[in-house]
Amino acid sequence: MLPPLVTAVIPCFNAARVLPAAIESVLAQGDVGVEIVLVDDCSTDETREAAHSLARAHSNIVVLAHATNAGPGPARNTGLRRAKSEFVCFLDADDAYLPGFFSAALRHFRENSKISAVYTGIELVDCPHAVDPLHVAGAMNFMPSNKMLRRTTIEAIGGFPEDTTFRTGMGGEDGAFFQVLRKYFLTLLDLTVYCRYHVGPNSHFSRFVKRTRVEEGKIIFVELEPIERSGALTAAILAFEKRFIDRCNALRDSAVFPDLKGALTPGMTTPLIVR
Repeated sequence: MLPPLVTAVIPCFNAARVLPAAIESVLAQGDVGVEIVLVDDCSTDETREAAHSLARAHSNIVVLAHATNAGPGPARNTGLRRAKSEFVCFLDADDAYLPGFFSAALRHFRENSKISAVYTGIELVDCPHAVDPLHVAGAMNFMPSNKMLRRTTIEAIGGFPEDTTFRTGMGGEDGAFFQVLRKYFLTLLDLTVYCRYHVGPNSHFSRFVKRTRVEEGKIIFVELEPIERSGALTAAILAFEKRFIDRCNALRDSAVFPDLKGALTPGMTTPLIVR
């Protein structure tokens, strides 16, 4: 039996109500060879029961569970370690794919063997406030649900950071991971809307919008969290990036990075854009 081509990892915390819709959006991608890995992050509602019920109904669903709550980054890493596929997606349980995402992303990978990730346009759902297009662009860059990545790229980056700094309620593990992806790997942006992004009033995105303003085409922060003012969040993000660079330099001239001749130099990689 051939391994699946795509693994959809869905971290779940108190997601019993929204999980069926997320699963349905993966199943609706068609017969491209998909496995779904649900990771229950020690939910206190009926998430685990809902996950096992869905797994009984669909043979391509696997359910994993954390004994203690660890957060979305570690939950994604747990699912990644179980993945058997060449390509991996990370879907938040309250988001959903639109039909055609998997086939479009896989086509882009076939057409350009050098790209490491494909990300797409998004549709905001239940957004309780006005947003600027620059805020949407920021969400597209640093959210997990609108992306498909090569598993080898995720493993090269080291998965999502699990430092305790990212468990403060501020998040940031997504930003750290996708900052490395955008700096050091070639990505492709397909502007077609293939992801429905649920925006709650207390979501990281809503907090981001409320703490910023757009001025002369730039996003300006008007309010900082204590962890930002202290520099601790920036330090954690830079430490994650340094671990990636150190790991790549250790693998220099290896089969993993055959074209790497010296130390990696930070420099934002311009994504390919498909309209």
